[in-house]
Amino acid sequence: MIPWYCFALYWGLNAFHVKSTKKLEPVAARLYTIALIALVFSLLFSNRFESGVLGRSFLVVSSATETAGIVLTYAGVALAIWARWNIGQNWSARVSLKVDHELVRSGPYARLRHPIYSGLLLAVIGRALFIGEWRGVLAVLIIAVVHSLKAKREEALMLQTFGEQYRAYQQQAGFLLPKL
Repeated sequence: MIPWYCFALYWGLNAFHVKSTKKLEPVAARLYTIALIALVFSLLFSNRFESGVLGRSFLVVSSATETAGIVLTYAGVALAIWARWNIGQNWSARVSLKVDHELVRSGPYARLRHPIYSGLLLAVIGRALFIGEWRGVLAVLIIAVVHSLKAKREEALMLQTFGEQYRAYQQQAGFLLPKL
């Protein structure tokens, strides 16, 4: 739980150190995202899903799989925090355009267009390995879809705002996996 607490603490401390919002996604899109992310965290951390099909093992849990899960969780949270630090005041929990928005291409953004989502996906994969149950697999699938759809909405806004500069960036950096 330590990496998840670190993630929540860092997000909470930095949530109010952002630029003013110029353009914002519709409320319905935001509520959809929040509801599905809440489901993901329920699947990963609640004992409500430990019985039935979702509570069955999809792998044999061992100290090796638990260790791999812990390492991936820490790595994913570290990537998300590093990315959040690099994006700085341009960050928003919602798909939005900030006043004086900048196209950040440093740190993890040099190779990934959405490193926060990549980090969270990696952390969820780590947690799924650690618990070894089908509920973790479902959580991975949901978070991958939710963040991919949100990233597509962000990309549409960035293309509208930065045009050819963003198109060039798309050629340089990967979507959720790094371009090497």
